Amino acid sequence: MVASKRWEICNKEFQKLRRETSYIIDNAIEKEKERLFAEIDRNTSHRKAAIATVLGSKSTFTFYDFFPESKNQYRKKSL
Repeated sequence: MVASKRWEICNKEFQKLRRETSYIIDNAIEKEKERLFAEIDRNTSHRKAAIATVLGSKSTFTFYDFFPESKNQYRKKSL
């Protein structure tokens, strides 16, 4: 009887320790995710700003905006 009580108490403590460990690990993972996402945002913000300045305020683009030489080629063929 005493051994079974000890086992029951030990098992409960083990489960409690498992939950606490899981909580600590999950928090550490979330903090690392946030840190990595912040670093990615910092790295890409420079590129986004550069692209925005190059493109300006134009919101719609066509194929010829990126390949203007193609526009002249098609016109020459049709004439």
